[in-house]
Amino acid sequence: MIASAAVLLAAAGCSVPSNTPSAYDDAVKASFIEGCTGDIPETGGTTTTLATADFCGCAYEVFADLVPYNDDARTDSAYSGYPADAPTFTQFNDELNKSDDPGAVWATLPESVRQELDRCPLGSGPLAPTTTAGPATTTTAAP
Repeated sequence: MIASAAVLLAAAGCSVPSNTPSAYDDAVKASFIEGCTGDIPETGGTTTTLATADFCGCAYEVFADLVPYNDDARTDSAYSGYPADAPTFTQFNDELNKSDDPGAVWATLPESVRQELDRCPLGSGPLAPTTTAGPATTTTAAP
């Protein structure tokens, strides 16, 4: 399943400008690809790869092209055919973060979006999780 896109921060009521993204931008893309690939900065000598960068870049473009970022973006003409009852990108991300059943969250996306995501290049598949621990020790989960 698609990994979480971005960590959304709430700054309601603050007099300082919010740093929460309000639209697809370079920061959202970088965060999405980082979470999707699992290429999160190394911690204690361990890194994990979840999916290929090609797959994740393609998946991001599908979301940016077909799924409104938030409720405000629903009025953008680019998303005029998007179903009113389907989740926005931020709603989808929030549900993925809360759910114990990512497959059920995945099913909330319109079929047309899921079909486009299925067309993203998998290379050798979204990779089975690969963990590299310490110097020169690699453990790869079998598919």
